[in-house]
Amino acid sequence: MAFQRFRAGRYADAAVLGAVAFVFCGVSVSMLFAAVRGTRAARDAAERQAAAPDQPWLWREDWASRQIRDSNTGSTIGLWFFALLWNLGSIPATVLGLRQANPEFHGAAYLILLFPAVGLALLGAAVHGTLRFRKFGASVAELVAVPAPIGREIAGVIRTPAPLAPEHGIRVQLTCVRRTTTGSGKSRSTSESILWQDEQWIPGGSRRADGTAIPFVIPIPADALPSDDRDPDNRVIWRLSSSAEVPGVDFRADFEVPVFRTPESDQPLSPDERRLHDPATALADFRPTAESRITVTGTPGGIEVVSPPARNPGAAAGLTLFFILWSGILYALLRLQAPVLFQIAFGGLDLLLLIGVLQAWLGASRVEAGRDGLSVTSGIMGFRRTRSTPAAAVRDVTIAIGTQAGRAAYYDIKVALQDGTTLAAGGGVGDKREAEWLALKLKEALGAGRPS
Repeated sequence: MAFQRFRAGRYADAAVLGAVAFVFCGVSVSMLFAAVRGTRAARDAAERQAAAPDQPWLWREDWASRQIRDSNTGSTIGLWFFALLWNLGSIPATVLGLRQANPEFHGAAYLILLFPAVGLALLGAAVHGTLRFRKFGASVAELVAVPAPIGREIAGVIRTPAPLAPEHGIRVQLTCVRRTTTGSGKSRSTSESILWQDEQWIPGGSRRADGTAIPFVIPIPADALPSDDRDPDNRVIWRLSSSAEVPGVDFRADFEVPVFRTPESDQPLSPDERRLHDPATALADFRPTAESRITVTGTPGGIEVVSPPARNPGAAAGLTLFFILWSGILYALLRLQAPVLFQIAFGGLDLLLLIGVLQAWLGASRVEAGRDGLSVTSGIMGFRRTRSTPAAAVRDVTIAIGTQAGRAAYYDIKVALQDGTTLAAGGGVGDKREAEWLALKLKEALGAGRPS
């Protein structure tokens, strides 16, 4: 049909039909390719599982070899394919939709432009991934031990083919996430929630003739969940990430690593391992970075911790963009007179997003701690609330993951009271070490010892 339209001189229609044909052919070929490749992978995995039924870390070839390749390489290829299909499908559909739009809903019809906008964003992400691969190549994580035992540590070296000498060091981060898939058919959606996260800053990698080596040692808590992919809709994944800010495209590499409970998990820690697992070891020489907007000042009776508005501008900007897009969808539902139930559901979530945006940009808190007690004042703009408690009523000061934006976790400081209740003493701290340091400072000011 596209060829016929082209011969008849109807070039616009030919382009639309050609794009649709390409999308359907591309999806069909990709499904066949995935089926063949998936069958082979399943057969190989079944053979490895039969050979080691009680050692799931040997069921994957990369885990068994201790040579784990950067997952971003395959993700970039998949992103290119998806971005091309999305744009070839959304752009013609948008053109046709605008041509046939009902004049009564002409303004709402332009919301269809969101689809090609998403396509451009996908295309930009694919280009960025390609530039990063051309600059740094495919990184590999070599683990000292497979699996990494729960309650001990994960250690090894990340090797990247490119020379790497960042000014502010290299961040190596270990994250445990639960990946949950809900719904069915077209309504399926996948989300990740961070269960635990820790990181280590490396001053600089070791330069070698074949690139850069980045050594790492990160402790794993004794109560952590093991890697688990038995249920595809409810997986526990451990992700090792390395990143650094350099001129041009920044460095980043991600690896899915095996973390399991083994007999070694129940063995007593050595003195060196106890020091590694002790939070005080990492906080001994800690100082907040220049990017931190949280200030800690001494007072005659203790300390004052001030968390100003907009202390995480990147996360706030991302949430604001999502709020704008969601508000656009809500506007379209209202203009098109969608069922009332949909309007209420989308409107309620839009209101929650608005509150989150206001909190991200305008929310602030001030915590005063000393031997006499603790006072927390927090709120948005002129709406503030103050809560106080005597120092004797404080049992502990800890941190917990409060919110997350993508793969970044933001920590809240929790004050546990003797009566079993908790008091929030600030939040939105993007650096785990800084959150632990703030908890330590508050605990010292209250005379309650050291944080757990």
